[in-house]
Amino acid sequence: MGCSDIEVGPDNHPFTTRSGEVIREGEWISLNGTKGLVYSGEMPLVDVDLENNQSYKDLQKLIDRFRKLKVRTNADTPKDSSAKAIEFGAEGIGLFRTEHMFYGEGSDQPSSSSGR
Repeated sequence: MGCSDIEVGPDNHPFTTRSGEVIREGEWISLNGTKGLVYSGEMPLVDVDLENNQSYKDLQKLIDRFRKLKVRTNADTPKDSSAKAIEFGAEGIGLFRTEHMFYGEGSDQPSSSSGR
């Protein structure tokens, strides 16, 4: 993340931003990983329209002229291997975690249905 705006104390919560704002456990924050900034609260997300973004298309063309590696996407679930990854430039699957395909929608880990 490169989030240099966070200073975590020895008790690990709460933490203080470099601007002196105290963030407590459970509070929403938004992070700018490029600049290392922390924003208090949940910032709204913006849908990206890549199809009509000429600047993005021009950048992708420039990158494609010089790059050596192909872009691949990770697929943990069938939904992950969707057209969205291709829309962002993926040319195939790089890592396919077959065990994740069996966890179920919205599951972070397998259910413990064993009779132990």
